[in-house]
This record gives sequence, structure tokens and C-alpha cells, in this order.
Amino acid sequence: MALALPAPRPLPDAPPAARTIAAAPPLPSSRAAIALALLTALFIGAPWAIRPLEVWLPSPDVAFVGQLLESLLGIVVGVWAFRLLRRQAALARHHVTELEHASDADMLTGLGNSRALARDLERALNRARRTQEAVSVLYIDIHALGDVNRRYGRAVGNQTLRMMGAVMRSSVRFGSDSGYRIANDEFALVIATDREGAQGVCQRLERNFNERTPHRSRLSAGLATWDGRASADRLIHEARHALDVHRHTAAWAAMA
Repeated sequence: MALALPAPRPLPDAPPAARTIAAAPPLPSSRAAIALALLTALFIGAPWAIRPLEVWLPSPDVAFVGQLLESLLGIVVGVWAFRLLRRQAALARHHVTELEHASDADMLTGLGNSRALARDLERALNRARRTQEAVSVLYIDIHALGDVNRRYGRAVGNQTLRMMGAVMRSSVRFGSDSGYRIANDEFALVIATDREGAQGVCQRLERNFNERTPHRSRLSAGLATWDGRASADRLIHEARHALDVHRHTAAWAAMA
């Protein structure tokens, strides 16, 4: 049965703390680069620069002055170069931090990533404390995705992941539930419903995925429902543990 996919909903804005980025360290100025180049040239040309001193000083004294000058210039050039490298390293670290804060989405599937999951689940629990509504987490794994990549190629594996993202969006309620890609083949759903309702969502998700995925990939899922006390991290851990139990049970059943 063909299912109409709604347009992907936009991810929620990052909280103010996540959007606050420290000021980037300044780039090395052109003056500093020119000065460093001149010092380097002077360091290289020092032996020729001191030759006029041979008119007034004995050769051993001129050689000593040359060695002293080269040592001083070498120290200055080294310290300057070290400061420039450290500034560049700080700039690179800043850019990495900025990208991490700015990116709360998985580029392949359009779902949120693990950072967005932690943030949004904490918000959902805070809201549930006020409204007394239920919150459940589904932790989902695409079974044997590595085998699909090896047998049919990574392009087919990526197609499977994109299809999973589309199916997750079409299987939940717009505005109240949200999906995330946690790792290569692991996903999570935050659902504003109790355990029974979450089980229904899980069954619908598995059915839609099985109907539409290439090469009939299968899903495994673990479910955890908030008890009113657990933290966001604890709830995710419980859902992941339920998935592990489901995997082991299925493996033992297959061997029996």
C-alpha cells in the first residue's frame, strides 16, 4: 500500500546556549606575516649581513657576532611561528565547535542527530512534568545493514537509511513526535504517548518500512516509557537495553 509522505518538518531551533558561539580568534594580520617573512629572510642572510664588520673586527669576533645574531633571530622566529601556529589551532578548534553547535541534523536522512535527541527529550520530559502526559522512547535498529552494504553496495545502504527517515516521518504525529538517527543503523523516536500507544507506533513503523525498503531489510526495536522520575539519559539507556534484549531473544529463537 503506497503511503503519502508529508513534507519533512523543520527541526526545532537550538536553545540560546547552543547558539552562543565564542568570538573567533583573530586571523594573523598581513603585517605579522610580512614581519615573520622579513625575520626569516634576515635569519637566512645573517652570514652575509655581518661581513662588513670584518673591516673593523677580527674574523673570530665577527664569527661570534654572527653566531649570536643567528641564535637570537632563530629564537625570535621560533617564538613568533609558535604563536601563529597556536592561534591557527585555536581558530580551527573554534570552527569545529561552531559546526558542532550549528549541526543538529543528520544530513542523509533529514532527522535529528544524537545531540538533538538529548536536547529535545529533556524538553519533552520537562513538559511532561507540567502536563502529566506520557512520554515514550523507541530505540530502533536496521537489522544487518552491513550485509546490505557489502552485498548491494553503499548506495543501496544509503537508500535504505533515507527510506527509514521517510518512514519515520510518515509513521508519527506531526508536531508531537520526532525522530532521530543516533548511529549508522540506529534510530530513536520520542513519542508523546504511553506504552500501548508506542507499541502501536512501532508496529506501524515496522509494517511501513518492510513494505517500502529495498531488499526487505528488517527492524528491531526497544521501548521505554517514562515513569515520571527517570532522566533523559536514563530513558534512552532503558530503550537501548530493551533493544539489546530483543536482539538476543531473536538470536536465541533463530538458533533453537
